[in-house]
Amino acid sequence: MNPYEWLKYTLENIMSINHKNIRNLYPQNYKKLQLD
Repeated sequence: MNPYEWLKYTLENIMSINHKNIRNLYPQNYKKLQLD
């Protein structure tokens, strides 16, 4: 996983994500999103 890509994705999506889904922005879950 590229840390820069993860940080970029997180910063772009943090304002639009529901607080219940904030775990989707965790690094370990970001990897799963990239595989889908």
